Formats: sequence, structure tokens, C-alpha cells
Amino acid sequence: RLAEYAAAGAATLGGEHDVSDWYAGGSLGVATTITPEPDDPIQNEVRTITGLAKLPDGRTRIGLNGPLNFAHQGSGDFHAEVGLLTRNVLFTTELVGPGAPSETELQAQVRLRKFAHTMYMEGGQGHNQYTEYKYMGHYGKLGRYPTHHHRSLELSRGQVVRGNGYWYSGFRAVNLHVARGVTVEDNVAYSCQSTPYFVEEDKALGPARDHVFVHNLSVEALRKHFNDRSNDAVPGEFYRLGGFWPGQNTFNEAFLGNVAVGHGNRSGTGSGAFSFPEITGGRDTGGLIPFTFVANQGHGDMVDEAEEAAPN
Repeated sequence: RLAEYAAAGAATLGGEHDVSDWYAGGSLGVATTITPEPDDPIQNEVRTITGLAKLPDGRTRIGLNGPLNFAHQGSGDFHAEVGLLTRNVLFTTELVGPGAPSETELQAQVRLRKFAHTMYMEGGQGHNQYTEYKYMGHYGKLGRYPTHHHRSLELSRGQVVRGNGYWYSGFRAVNLHVARGVTVEDNVAYSCQSTPYFVEEDKALGPARDHVFVHNLSVEALRKHFNDRSNDAVPGEFYRLGGFWPGQNTFNEAFLGNVAVGHGNRSGTGSGAFSFPEITGGRDTGGLIPFTFVANQGHGDMVDEAEEAAPN
């Protein structure tokens, strides 16, 4: 987070913690600290790091490749979150040849592109740590996500998804499909289509359960495109989009210290930071507490409430 106010036009950031192990040339996302009105521009922004200086008080001065377009708070109620997006191991969809789009053009064409994906198939083992996923996840195609645990059931128990950067994703960031006991920790998701952190059940195989989401950041989750919102053949969230979405009938999940921010006026009615639609409407939990929800934050979202949830 920021430790001081960053004015529009500033070319440095004052980080609250020691991030001197970040690197010049890396990209970072800076989250908004306003609560937007419908016509306000999105105030999340990406910059490249030009230099890092460790300060005596344990903070870090971060140089940027260009001035900020917007002001970001660093004191009081809101401190802008800052997340490193790049890693030295990269999965991406690279378009080459004549007529290949520029970075700016590609970011505007996510809906029209067929991005690559990764998947842990049934029985797949291993951890997923400190990797960058850029232009991954096929828009509107079930099962095509940057990180996808597919019908893993008990074989996924103990697996870890940690320290990854997901940005400009075509469909989610981390999708746990009938997986159980996965730890998702210290990841950053920026400008992903549909809900970045998504837990999915399967009517044939039953619910997911026992996942732990710790200290993850979601910035600017994007709803399904307006032209697709009434088309059930194009999966994704238009209504009830969130940064985090537990699965239907899921039990024994923990959400600890996560932040969802800056979905703003691109997200649509009913969107929020954390969306729990399947446990609203008086669902009988049988006396069990389905979630542990501690020290999570949501801000910069154009909704009446940061969370949609029944008491739990």
C-alpha cells in the first residue's frame, strides 16, 4: 500500500513496506481510492518501475516511467494498493506476424481474442508459484482460465497457488473447479474479465470445499461485455460480479486479509468486492458456518455495499 499521498502528475510512489526486491523494468498496478460515480473514469493505472530506494523507516521509494493520471490516497481511511504484475516466469498469448496488434490495441480487444490457458487435469499434482499470466484465459469459454484446477477433488488438497500476477485476462484468474483444500495466497489480479478468484462446483461431483484465500488483491474486475449479457451461450458475470466468488453450497472456506478494489463503473449493477450470491435468500446451512471471513477489504466499487452476503 501507499504510505503517503500520490498527487496526479507524480512520478514516484511512497510504499508502506520494503519492496526493494521488486525490479526496474517491472510493471505495477496502482488502485483507485475514490468511490466512483457512473460517469467517472476508471482511476486504476499501470506504470513501469524505473528505480527503487529502500528508506530508513522500512518503506520504499518507487520511481515510475511516467506521471500518474490520477491522485491516490496514502493516509486516513484509504491507502491505494500497489501490486507487482510482472514475474521472471511468464505465460502469455503472443500474437505475431503482419497486422499484429500493439499492446494498447490488444488490451481493448480481449473479448475478440482466443487467449491461451493452463489447466490441472483430474489427478494433476504440483504447486503454482511466482509466475506471470498476461493475456491468458479465453473470453466466454468455460474451462479456459489462466489457472484452472479441473475436477481435482481430494487430489488437489495441499496444493498452493501463490505469488502470481494475472493481468489483462480474458476469463478470470484462478478458477477452482471442484477442487478441495487449495491455498490461494499473495496473488495480484488486474483488469481481468469476470470474477478473478472463482470457486466452482459440479452438480455431478458435488461442491468444492476447504480452500483458503489469503492476502490476494483484485483490481478492476470487468463484467461480461454488454452485447453478451443476455446471451447464456457466453459464460461470465454481468450481474453480481465480484473480486471473489465462493462456490455454490461450498463449506469450510476461509477468506483472510484479501482486498478487492476499483471495479467501478465498468462492473454493472449488483457488483461488489466480494459476492456471495449462493448463500443469500435464507439457504439453510444446517448449523454450519460456511465461511471464515476476517480482515478483508473492499473499496472503490460503485455499489451500495462492498459485500453481497447473508450473515455468516
